[in-house]
Amino acid sequence: DLGTLDRAALAKRADYHRTVSPILVYLGMDSTFSKFSRAENRKYLSIAINRENIPKILSSADIPARSFLPRDLAVPLGTKQAPTNALPSKPQHDAVPVVFAYYEKGSNRLLCEYLQSEIRKNLGWITTLQPVEVKTYWAQLASQPVPVFLNSFGPPIWDARFYFDLF
Repeated sequence: DLGTLDRAALAKRADYHRTVSPILVYLGMDSTFSKFSRAENRKYLSIAINRENIPKILSSADIPARSFLPRDLAVPLGTKQAPTNALPSKPQHDAVPVVFAYYEKGSNRLLCEYLQSEIRKNLGWITTLQPVEVKTYWAQLASQPVPVFLNSFGPPIWDARFYFDLF
C-alpha cells in the first residue's frame, strides 16, 4: 500500500514488481446522522461523485472493478453512472457540516480531498476531513461512527466465493 508519489518513484526501479490485489474501497455513512437519515440524501451523495476521475487521481496502477470476480471474469458490473447534472435539485439538508473520516494510509488523503471537492461542488455540503491513525479509526467507528467514512476491505483469500459472499 504505497502512496501515489512513492509508487511512481519506485516503479522506475528495475527490481519493482507490481501485483494485483483486489481491495474494495467504499464510503460508509452513519444513517442516524440527520443528513443521512433520509435515503434520498444518501443517493444524492452517491450520484454527486464522479467516479471516472478516481483512477486518474490515484494512479494508473489503481484499476476500477469491472466484474464481481478478480482477474476480469465474466460477470460485468454496470459502469453507467448518472451524470451529476442529473440531480433534480440540491437536496434539502441542515447546515451542519459533515465530518468525513479516513485513516492515514497510502493515498487515502488524496482520494478524500477529491471526494470532499465533489461533494462541495455538486451538493454544496461543507465537509470537514478528519484523518485518524488506523487503530484509533477502527475504535472510533466501533464506538461512535462519524457521518461519512472512507473504508476499504481486502479479502484474506483470493477466492470467487468470497467475493459473491461479500457482495
